[in-house]
Amino acid sequence: MKSFTKSLYAKCILSGEHAVLRGSPALVFPLKEYAIEMKYEASDDYFDCKFSGPHGDPLKFLFWGLLEEGLKRVEKNRSHLSGNMELSSYLPLGGGLGASAALCVGVGVFLNKMGFIQDAKLFEFCRSLEDQFHGESSGVDIAISFFEKPMVYRRDKESILFEPQWVPKIYLYYSGKKGVTSECVNKVKALKTIKPNVFATLDQQMKDSVELCIQALSENKSESAFEKLKEALRLGQDCYEQWDLVPAVVQEALIKLKNGGASQCKLTGSGGGGYILSLWEKTPPKDLLDQMVELKL
Repeated sequence: MKSFTKSLYAKCILSGEHAVLRGSPALVFPLKEYAIEMKYEASDDYFDCKFSGPHGDPLKFLFWGLLEEGLKRVEKNRSHLSGNMELSSYLPLGGGLGASAALCVGVGVFLNKMGFIQDAKLFEFCRSLEDQFHGESSGVDIAISFFEKPMVYRRDKESILFEPQWVPKIYLYYSGKKGVTSECVNKVKALKTIKPNVFATLDQQMKDSVELCIQALSENKSESAFEKLKEALRLGQDCYEQWDLVPAVVQEALIKLKNGGASQCKLTGSGGGGYILSLWEKTPPKDLLDQMVELKL
């Protein structure tokens, strides 16, 4: 096996969360400002991995657990590995940016390069590995880290690469609270039993949000396109509200952004915390801008 390096990028879903599990589309972009950098040096030494970067330490437990699970699935163990790896993480966990998926892709790529997984089976291997975190993975987070291209993702269907015709001012702001994906997914699914009509309506509303986002970004830049995008994000955020995935601390962050001049805000990811998308007509004020990262579509 040869030495290699691999960037494992974060993802940002503009819209489509939760409903994507049931076949609705999601509009998703790679977020290259946040990544896990994987560096592997081939040698005959017993395999070891070092962790660095601002978010390196939290990866230790997750990486070793995922690696053991991956090895079990290919009927190998750690004695079959050699060499030295370093994972430098600039991707926070629990923010809704796909850190767990990026790590699953990293483990899959490593085992693939070791010769344990065929190329044709790699994507599905990574997707099934992510089930360890979500209970059921749609594959949308895996797809972005795997293909590294903006796309309209559809579960169990061919995804379509997407190129916006204009670049809106959209920024990511940390809500101040981590989200737990499995808890949020289960909460939304429970609604199907408690209020089936509301459950179906919200899935359709999120689908409408995605379609309106695509329509807005497929037009040339105009006031009309901006208003469509604003409405699309409003529809998506309303789903989070009705799913009861917006705790008080997140509401406070949303109010802060709106008071600062944001035209519209929406959670991204599973909800319950994590990052907030905010759409702006003009560049945000410096005090907020210093706390945000621009989404480069």
